[in-house]
Amino acid sequence: MFNATLIRFRKPGAKRVSTCDARCYNAKGTKCNCFCNSANHGKGWDHAIKNIVANIPTFKQMGASLSTAVEDAVRELTGGI
Repeated sequence: MFNATLIRFRKPGAKRVSTCDARCYNAKGTKCNCFCNSANHGKGWDHAIKNIVANIPTFKQMGASLSTAVEDAVRELTGGI
């Protein structure tokens, strides 16, 4: 079982950092307050990684630096999908 942060994002000027990590994709309960808006909640590592990779174009719209960070993290965690 993996225990990694898949997304970590802070909106400009915000104090709170939003994440999607093992607390979400390995969750047993129904409450999700993370960055993925329940897209990965309780669905496991494999689903979460595929979902993140599939949504890289969306992240690119949010900003080039975030996209690069997500791509680098996915590459590092998966050995390069």
